[in-house]
Amino acid sequence: MSEKKANLKKAREALAAKEWRDVLAHCKSVLKEDQTCYEAYVYVGKAAFQLGEFEQADLSYQKATELNDKAPQAWQGLSELYHETQQWVKAAEADQVLVDLAHRGDAALAAKLPYLVRRLGAAHAAAGQLEEAEVALREVLAHPLPPDERLPVLAQLADVQLREDSTELEAKVQQRLQEKRREAAARGSKVCEDAVRSAVNSEAADEALELDCDHATPTIKELVCGVAPTPPYVKYHDTYLRRLRQAVNVAAPGTMDRHNRRVAVLEVARAMMEGRCAAEPHTGMGCASPYAFETALRLLEIEEEIAGAHLPRTSSTEFASAGGGMRGSFTSALNSPRSGSGFATPTAAAGHNAALAAAAMLSPGSFFSSSLQLPAAASRVGSLSLGGLPPRSGAATPSAASVVSGAFLPGPATPKRDMSAARLSELVHHPMAAATAAAGATMAEQERESFSQLAAEASTAGTAAAPTANGTPGEALSAALSVSATPVGSMGATVSPNATAAELQSSTLTPLTPTRSGIQPAAAPLLMNDREMIGRRLAHAFPWNATAQVHLAMALRRREAYVSSGAATIKLQCSWQGPGVTDLSCSPLAQRLRAERPRQAARKAWLAELLAKGLARGAPVVSGMIGLAELRLEAEDAAGALAAAKQGLKFVFDRSKVQERARHAALVLNLLAGQALLGTGQLTDAGRIFVRLAQRVSEGEVSFGSEAVGMPATSIRQQAIRGLAQVALAQGDTCQALHHYGELVSKALMGRGSAEHWAYAEYGWLLFKEGNADAGRYQLETALDVLYKQAAVLPGCEAVLAGYHYKLARIYWALDGSYRCEREHCLQHLLDAAAEEGPQQAEAFEWLGHWYSQVAHDELRARKCYQRALALNPTLEGAGNALCDLLQASRGAQAASLEAKLLEEMLLRAPDAQWARSRLARLQLQTGQYEQAVASFQSAIR
Repeated sequence: MSEKKANLKKAREALAAKEWRDVLAHCKSVLKEDQTCYEAYVYVGKAAFQLGEFEQADLSYQKATELNDKAPQAWQGLSELYHETQQWVKAAEADQVLVDLAHRGDAALAAKLPYLVRRLGAAHAAAGQLEEAEVALREVLAHPLPPDERLPVLAQLADVQLREDSTELEAKVQQRLQEKRREAAARGSKVCEDAVRSAVNSEAADEALELDCDHATPTIKELVCGVAPTPPYVKYHDTYLRRLRQAVNVAAPGTMDRHNRRVAVLEVARAMMEGRCAAEPHTGMGCASPYAFETALRLLEIEEEIAGAHLPRTSSTEFASAGGGMRGSFTSALNSPRSGSGFATPTAAAGHNAALAAAAMLSPGSFFSSSLQLPAAASRVGSLSLGGLPPRSGAATPSAASVVSGAFLPGPATPKRDMSAARLSELVHHPMAAATAAAGATMAEQERESFSQLAAEASTAGTAAAPTANGTPGEALSAALSVSATPVGSMGATVSPNATAAELQSSTLTPLTPTRSGIQPAAAPLLMNDREMIGRRLAHAFPWNATAQVHLAMALRRREAYVSSGAATIKLQCSWQGPGVTDLSCSPLAQRLRAERPRQAARKAWLAELLAKGLARGAPVVSGMIGLAELRLEAEDAAGALAAAKQGLKFVFDRSKVQERARHAALVLNLLAGQALLGTGQLTDAGRIFVRLAQRVSEGEVSFGSEAVGMPATSIRQQAIRGLAQVALAQGDTCQALHHYGELVSKALMGRGSAEHWAYAEYGWLLFKEGNADAGRYQLETALDVLYKQAAVLPGCEAVLAGYHYKLARIYWALDGSYRCEREHCLQHLLDAAAEEGPQQAEAFEWLGHWYSQVAHDELRARKCYQRALALNPTLEGAGNALCDLLQASRGAQAASLEAKLLEEMLLRAPDAQWARSRLARLQLQTGQYEQAVASFQSAIR
């Protein structure tokens, strides 16, 4: 064996043993003998690469390729070297040579051709040569690959194509901006870059999703259909969902087209949240990204109902009576901006137990576990057996404890809807067309359901009742139906009004069939009630997520709003029977609820802090901003409420630039901002906001998102007029305040709408303070009647009721006569006011003392009432002076010492109680304590 061969053999053995320096030494000996040895240069390149001597490795490989450019070993070494050193252009050149050698018949390379081409594509992509990278990766996909190998290549191709689309889209945006700037310059206006960018993105997304006219969309669709949203493919699901959301903005807000697009997005988001894909539609593998959850939550709160068609409020709770004839929805009547003045009219549910409202608010919704069609969801919520309402057959009935805790979940009998592979594939490949078809199918189902129900009722009525002069009731109903014959069937044929229920059920409807109530939108695949369950799942999977934090805080806020908080709640549950209802303020339940009040206040403070932290981290939740502002106002933190309202208004304004309309949210945020400005004393700015709202908002328009926030719906216009009255009072203009309140009440008295309870109460109290006690009495009595009728759906109204009782008792006292003396008037209302904790309780005990002292002449009870009033508020001058007078009249020689002890105790508890300091100074003067009297008089003067 020659020395050259011996050294090459030793070099190969050293390579195998990873003794890189020995490799270099042996190859050096070979190259001294033969400077054209290809193997020696290749070995030197490999050893130098492993030693990190990349320049020497490059030179060695280059020399080898010069000696033999058809051998693959040197090109493979160069490819490895350039990938390691990120010299992507040179890496692509080396990989291209290897691919060419494989095509020319190199057996070893041909076996690895897909890998080589994929590596070439990666090099082109890293070098910014996107077109070449796409060609290379498409070549890989042209080979038959198993799914576990095809998916990574698809992901790599999608990354390249997304970069191409991004570059082209940015060019379109810049072109559109130039055009808009030229037009704006001619008009002397400015261009909103965010709006232009959003419009271009939306148009591009819409075209790409339906026509596959860009680079990435077909690849992303294949990935979404082929693999669940798990790492590392979840980002492509997020990208697809993001494009779907952008395509929604192509349709104008408030249109049926936009609603159907939103339905498509929600349905895809639901599948992603469940971890489904077309390849495995029934096996949810989980979702590795919070984006699908955030998208669903965002779409369920930001948009409003369709203009020109009735969109059923999917958050409404329908209650059906045993006979099925009475159907009512307290949330739909309160929340719908087209329901007129529903906030002041008692609904069908208003007479039931207050737990009905709690049950509707605490209902866990239908997410993942029940039928998502609106009628089924409504009947599910309506099945709660509360207040005498019978449950559906086979439906689970929650206990009272489970309703209060919100622990009731649908049982095993609740149906579950799984998406088929065909439906998922159709949604992904043609989402907008699928949404339109879903709208047609929903209309068909609703039409069949409605006709079947009416036909069944007609048949039942016809067999149960005797024939009339014009035929049976069933025939009369059929004749009524025939007045507006609705074309049904696949070809638009008219079904006979005498058709049976079975015939109506078997009829097939075309997607564009008009119903008796107009074109109906597609039923959303997620309900408004589902927000809470989605928030829970989001928080469970992604505890760090700010959106989950805010939605969980809002869920707790909704529960807190419906927690009973006082003795007045017990009366509400016993229904309003006038002022003669037995006082229940000392019952064990009332005492337990009263003890809960401090904990409830602490929970609200904690909820406000939780909301503030989540929103500060950037959670895009407009209902959270509304809820935070309301909580701040409840806590009398006007500055904090103003900051929250401003944050919400900025968010709504920014979203309006990209065609996300939230007009009702903007209205209620403006209202909250005005109330906060009023609280901070900025009367001019507050009045400006209230004037704008009163002039531009219709009479029946109610607040948006009240159910999401956990507060009852409110008339924006009436609250704005109320704000104007409060501004006028703060400025000392009582006549203007009376005018504003009179405007609200007079319309209700003339039947031109309805006024809320506070309008009557505040108007009546202002009339009383102006000397018109009889008119004030009528208004306060009306306020109590209205509030008791609404109490079943108004959470936390106990303190308000107690305040009204106190004011009405004061008016009865001023009217004197039977109003003051008879127990069912003044006394009963004072007892009702004193039974509930609140700002009125101390004064209610004070006036109870006056009543027992001056009317009943019961000094013992009067003294106890005065003592209770001073225990609650030591600064009450009337109670203090009256109690001291009673002590002087009944205690004789001990009166002075007892009075002095009482006054010193009051001053110790409340140093600002001037009545006590002045009375103590006079008592000291009368008893000869002149120095102490001088000091007390000086303190009183200061």
